[in-house]
Amino acid sequence: MGIKSEAVIKNELTEAEQAAATNPANPGAEPAVQKVENERSYARTRQGRIEGYQKKIAELQQKLQELIDSPEPQAKAKKVEVPVEVGQSYDFEYGRGETKAVYTGTVLAVFEKNGARKVKFLTGEGADVQVLEVFGIAVKGNDPLVDSQAVEV
Repeated sequence: MGIKSEAVIKNELTEAEQAAATNPANPGAEPAVQKVENERSYARTRQGRIEGYQKKIAELQQKLQELIDSPEPQAKAKKVEVPVEVGQSYDFEYGRGETKAVYTGTVLAVFEKNGARKVKFLTGEGADVQVLEVFGIAVKGNDPLVDSQAVEV
């Protein structure tokens, strides 16, 4: 007698299929049993895939409904450029990341460069004088900031 298939061992076959599979006089029984097992396996995996897709569709429909029901996101506030005059003193941001600080300086020049307004400031006194160039949106105004980050260079 040949090796019994998993379906035969589990008794998942009909009585006729079981008799054909276990009949030693029928040498071609195992391939027939294998065919039945393959059909059942395909049906299970097909049904499993269908159920999986239906579950995904339900989740995506729920996400879509949440997105439809959620309020419209707020647009970021536009940065407003402060009008500056040459010779006036203004606070401005200078630097990037952790080195970014607020300075106070006198405007030396206002000009356009590559389509953006730029401002040159004179900061510091005596030997510590620096000329810094910033974008127009970095200028905070001419009222002194109460912020502890304000630095005089």
